[in-house]
Amino acid sequence: MIRPSLFAAFFLLFSAAPALAQDSSYWDSGFDTGGGSGGGSRGSLFGGSDFSYGYFDLGYFNHDFQSDAVDTAGGFGGVLSVPLVDSLYVKAALGFASPADQTTGQDLDYVTWQLGAGIGLPIATGFDLVLEAGIAHQELTGARFLDSFDGYGYYASPGVRWAIGDLIELNGGVTFMNIDSDSNVSVDLKALLHLLPSVSLWGGASFSEEVNQYGVGLRLSF
Repeated sequence: MIRPSLFAAFFLLFSAAPALAQDSSYWDSGFDTGGGSGGGSRGSLFGGSDFSYGYFDLGYFNHDFQSDAVDTAGGFGGVLSVPLVDSLYVKAALGFASPADQTTGQDLDYVTWQLGAGIGLPIATGFDLVLEAGIAHQELTGARFLDSFDGYGYYASPGVRWAIGDLIELNGGVTFMNIDSDSNVSVDLKALLHLLPSVSLWGGASFSEEVNQYGVGLRLSF
């Protein structure tokens, strides 16, 4: 089962987000060619990103496990990113699903979370290089599941954010993860449609040797 302490930490970080935002300009569009929804400028500490690094994502995911012993399953996930200074941010992510053991039919608990920090480095107008790293946890457990695992480790994720006009944003990157000395690499893709100044729809996919994920959801930017 998902530990209550994870939800508590996630809720506290989300509650603190408005106070950590630099000013009211954080409640702006996900991308703004006029200097960025983070209220930055080209003369700021990290070059003045055009993107907001304050947001909350919530979505539904389909998990396609590569193991023949685990069935495909739907689940939910959330990501909270809180800006500290300009495009320097901290991030918390939590995901869970309940796949079935194909041998016994038993429901399993699949839980992942990450806690990290990153920075968006403007390369050109509407294009950031994003560098992120932190600690991570993964578990796939069941009372009679022979391939259970429950481990901790770290991750590093270089990527890019690219704005196409004011309404569309494309994200892409690679995540290198090491859990209990077991390494895994995933390719991560996401597209966003900015509907309102602080509301966006998104769709994304992640491909790895362990599990492929496909998701859709909503983003609230601040």
